[in-house]
Amino acid sequence: MAKQFNKIEIFHLKLAMEHYLKAEIAEARQRIKDDEWNTEEGVAVSAALDDLRLLYEKVRREFKSPYPSQKEKVYSGERLGPREKLPEVEVMVNGKPLKHRVRHSPTGFEWGYGGSGPADLALSILWDFLGREPKPIEYMRFKEQFVAGWSDRWSITGKEIENWLDFEFARTREGAGA
Repeated sequence: MAKQFNKIEIFHLKLAMEHYLKAEIAEARQRIKDDEWNTEEGVAVSAALDDLRLLYEKVRREFKSPYPSQKEKVYSGERLGPREKLPEVEVMVNGKPLKHRVRHSPTGFEWGYGGSGPADLALSILWDFLGREPKPIEYMRFKEQFVAGWSDRWSITGKEIENWLDFEFARTREGAGA
């Protein structure tokens, strides 16, 4: 039975194919100097380059980011009161309140340390971004690498989250293959 790929895997396959096609086009250009394009080999390489360019454009068109509309999102937070008491915080996604997915902290979101409020914030941001419940390893790493270091006012874009997910996914795959 053929392997079924998820959206992230397809996106990474697309990136790998784009990289390969770009390298092939560059290598073909280096092999044929300007004055050799009219030779038989030059015409063959030129036709092959045209085929590669068409394939490259098809790959770019057909395989979009697994998070197409999510890249435009902006998540932001602001602490409205002192941290010593139960702090009043505001967390928004594109100007609207972010839904609190309660798992660790029934009292709400927090950030700037590694506790239960930051865990729920990481969970809620990734849940909103991915459109699914994130795995504990996903949101706990996000908490450690981002949420725990945020100060009283912060923001993060969907593009930043996408880049981080891509990096984490690549690291996980490389570690599994070693």
